[in-house]
Parts: sequence; C-alpha cells; structure tokens
Amino acid sequence: QALNDIIPLRDIFGLVFFTSIGMLVNPAFIHENLSLVFLLVALVMVGKIIVFSGLSVLFRYYNIIPLAMGFGLAQVGEFSFVLARSGVKSGVIDAGLYTLILSVSIITMIATPFLSLLATPLYTLKKKLFTHEQFQTVNVPSDGLKNHIVIMGGGRVGFQIASIFQKLKFPVIIVEQDFRRYERSKEAGFPIIYGDASQETVLLATKLEHARLVVLTIPHISTARQIVEIVVRNNPDAKIIARADELEHMYELCNMNIQEVVQPEFEASLEIIRQSLIHLDVPVTKIYEVTENIRQHTFSDKKLEKLDHSFLDKARNTPFLLQMSWVEITDDSTIIGKTIKELEIRSRTGVSIVGVLREDRLLPNPDADFVFKKDDYIAIIGLPEEKRRFTSIMAK
Repeated sequence: QALNDIIPLRDIFGLVFFTSIGMLVNPAFIHENLSLVFLLVALVMVGKIIVFSGLSVLFRYYNIIPLAMGFGLAQVGEFSFVLARSGVKSGVIDAGLYTLILSVSIITMIATPFLSLLATPLYTLKKKLFTHEQFQTVNVPSDGLKNHIVIMGGGRVGFQIASIFQKLKFPVIIVEQDFRRYERSKEAGFPIIYGDASQETVLLATKLEHARLVVLTIPHISTARQIVEIVVRNNPDAKIIARADELEHMYELCNMNIQEVVQPEFEASLEIIRQSLIHLDVPVTKIYEVTENIRQHTFSDKKLEKLDHSFLDKARNTPFLLQMSWVEITDDSTIIGKTIKELEIRSRTGVSIVGVLREDRLLPNPDADFVFKKDDYIAIIGLPEEKRRFTSIMAK
C-alpha cells in the first residue's frame, strides 16, 4: 500500500529528472563532436553488454537472461551525472568533458529501450542455431515431462494440490511468479518454473503440449483468460480446472469450455450440505445426486430456487443404504493369518467382504479359505452398526 501511494510521486520526480537532463543537452556540441560521441556510446554500450551478460553466465543464468541483462543495462547510469557534476565543482574535469559525459549518457539512455527489443529475436535465432539448449527449470526429472499436470500458482492452494499429486505419484510442475512461494516450492522438491503464467514463453517451458491436465489456482479472471487462450492454442486436448473468486467469473469461465470451475464459497456451501446430509443418514449416492443437481441448476439457470425440493424430501426419507468401505489390516490386528471361514465374519458381524487389495493387486470376492495378511486392505459392505462390529473384531 505504501509503494502504491508513492507511485505518483515517483513518476513526478522521474518526469522532472529526465526533463531537466534533456534541457542540459547541447545539440551543437554533439554535432561538432559527432564521431567522438558515438564512438564513446558504442564502447560504453558494447562494454556493458559484455560485462552484464558475462556476469549472468558466471552466476549460471542461461537462455534469454544474459541477452536481456546485457541489452537492458547497456545505458550509462543516472549516478554518473552526480559524479560528473562533482568533478566540475572540484575542478577535476572541465566543462567540455562534462558536456561529453552528459551527451553520451543521454544517448545511451535513449538507445537502450530500443536495443532491449533485440533480445527476443536474437534469442529466437540462438534457439534455431543451438537446438540442444534446454529451458532452465528446477527439480524437473531428467527424463522430462509427459502426461503431467501443470499447476498455475504455487500459493496455499497450488502448494497443497501439488503435495497431494506428488504423494499419489502424478508428475506435476508449478509456475509461480512470487519469489517466496517459488523458494518454498523449490525446497519442497516440486518441479517449478519462476515466471508469469500469463506469458506464452513461460508456459511453453512446462512442456504444455504434452500436459494431461492444467490447474489454474490464480484467482484473477484477466490472467485466467490469457492462460486458457494459450493452453487451448497449444494443447486443445488438455483438460482445464480453474478457480474463480466471483460467481460471475465462474459463469464466464464455464463459457470458455473449461472442464471444471471451482468457486470457493460455492463449493464450501456444497460441502456443508454434504456433511449435513451424511449426519442425517442420507446415502452417499443420494448426496452426490443432490450436490450435482445443485451444480446443474446453478450453471444452467443461475437460480438455486429452481431446484426440485421434492427430491431433497425423498433423499431425506430414504433409509441408509449399504455402502462399501475399506479397512486396513495393521500390525496389531488379530485377524492376521486367519481365514474368512475361521473368523465367521458374515454370521458374527453381518458385513460382506467383496474384495482385498494386496500390494498392487485387487482380489475380488475372496473365498472362505482366503488368509488375511498384514497391510491388506479389505473392502466390506454393510450397515454402519455391522461395520463397527467388524472393526471391533479386528481389534480384539
């Protein structure tokens, strides 16, 4: 906020500074010493380009960064005016040398913005000549990325999503512009690119053309529009999930053919409804139908009042149906090494065992002689009271 408040003052001082410097220029002097002035301009700018480009390479910044640094910092700095003026006052330099320094500095300042425009075409030429060059990224696997998930934004939401995907062994890469968030994601071991996600060059560094899913956690609708356009242009087959801060933005993003749009407040209301219906013993399948019904009416008519309330009454009065649950066999479980027949699970508890997940294999409908092992996951079907009896048997 403080920085925002001083921006107008900064602009005023900048205007005064460059106007006053421009008034000090002596066109007659430049005309009389044209060859000397432009020789010094060339030496200064070429020298600074070499120095700053070399420094960026020395600190292992590659790709377009050396060109951008060299061309962007090729001008003589403003502090040179202060040094030159102090030199005149102290008698170290005369007025002629001061005017020469002033002329060279101003010409380099005028030329640098135009010179910096050369960075992109020169880098494009460099990529054509040196096709082996790779984008500079962090923690990216050596074998590259394919069928991966691109997460736009490494804030709290993006960081949490990346953590879950990483635990589930899905390849991800994050794009983040905030340096602190970038450092946190880098330390967590996530593949990450530092840059503005709305810039096509940055997104292409994520191997966007090979991405399976793109997740937009950035709440700004203008940035989201730009990202969606870039994704559709480079990978029309990629699925997109976007975040919207306002309900109006939600409708706009849905009209852009995005697969899923998440609005935090709207999803929070659905989650409260879901949790409430669970405590009212409404079956999970019915709860899913209710929430999807709400979503469909919201997107189509934009009025939740058009929801069929008779459906909610039917769901409320529906008895709790049988539901499947997964139970893990831990070290202290008493059923390790025993068979289904020995335990008499069906007669003692009422639940039915419909499957067992052992390591990476699913064993459906095990027979009565099936022997349980540690770290098995058992799929059971039954009423809540029956499930509680089964878990109590496992703990005895």
